[in-house]
Amino acid sequence: MFGPTALAKSAFSAGYFTWKNSPEEWGPTWRGAAKRFGSGVAKTVIRGTVTYGLEESFKLDGHFYKSMDRSVGAKLRNALISPVTARDRNGKRVFGFPRLIGTYTAAVVAVKWWYPARYD
Repeated sequence: MFGPTALAKSAFSAGYFTWKNSPEEWGPTWRGAAKRFGSGVAKTVIRGTVTYGLEESFKLDGHFYKSMDRSVGAKLRNALISPVTARDRNGKRVFGFPRLIGTYTAAVVAVKWWYPARYD
């Protein structure tokens, strides 16, 4: 949540959306960029916290694991299905609802708490 990669993603996103001036209410200024950066960091923290809490509660592992099968089809299938799956205690793939709920929660909290009123 706080590593260089996460902060770089938030900074890049803030720069891009400042350039696009979205949302317009925050303006294309340094202050608007700071709001966008803070929003990105906050959403990352919310998403990570909710996801981690649900994974721990339900004993799921949502990490990405490389496919042991070396074929292109197996690697592609693993890459496509991994974002919506998790592993249970036995290593079996199950529906990865914690990641989806974490992403949804972060978006809803952002819209309801700090985005401009037109996003309601």
